[in-house]
Amino acid sequence: MDVSHGREVLPKNVKPTHYDLTLEPNLETFKYNGTVTVDLDVKEDTKSISLNTYEIDIQETKITSGENVISSSPKLSYNEDAQATKIDFEQTIPAGSKARLFLKFTGTLNDSMAGFYRSSYKDASGNEKWMATSQMEPTDARRAFPCFDEPALKAEFTVTLIADHKMTCLSNMDVASEKDVDSQLTESKRKAVTFNKSPLMSTYLLAFIVGELKVHEDRSFRIPVRVYMTPDKDLDHGKFSAEL
Repeated sequence: MDVSHGREVLPKNVKPTHYDLTLEPNLETFKYNGTVTVDLDVKEDTKSISLNTYEIDIQETKITSGENVISSSPKLSYNEDAQATKIDFEQTIPAGSKARLFLKFTGTLNDSMAGFYRSSYKDASGNEKWMATSQMEPTDARRAFPCFDEPALKAEFTVTLIADHKMTCLSNMDVASEKDVDSQLTESKRKAVTFNKSPLMSTYLLAFIVGELKVHEDRSFRIPVRVYMTPDKDLDHGKFSAEL
């Protein structure tokens, strides 16, 4: 039995250390815009970088190393079986140096309950409403954004979510800052919520939620415990969960 094709792994020439990720969903069209900047340790002399993508449309790619722009129009090729995009460039990045990969992309809030997807609930009047949420395990972070989607390739993550002011934005960490931005996606003012940098972790642990949520907070424990729920739910039920 040939198991060599059972598991597609990425080359070991670069290693991610930090992702700076911004996602902006549109809950009317179910499309989202994103940018990601990945800090890389270059382990071998490198003329290409491969990372996982699935159902992601990459619009811009730029690779830099220190002050040098290695390429702002590299050659991209997609391997469907490996769910990987290979980025080729002419200049070699030497082993032992640092590099930075910038990608601008779009995706779809799918209805497969995988990656960055859409979920519906009823508002107080019984109307159907939508939220964006995520499920990355085991290998669906690559559906949400381009990444090195292997459990061993742990990195730190700084996440920013852009949404309408009435929306609650949640991720793995607590909020570091919030500011108003001009949205190209909706051509209106929206808020950009940036979360504190995560610990070193695998891509499958990432989480994002954007939706109209209400919250119950319990402060009787050594840290605040919050339970978020959709507007149709009873806050008392959240109280029970928080106490538990």
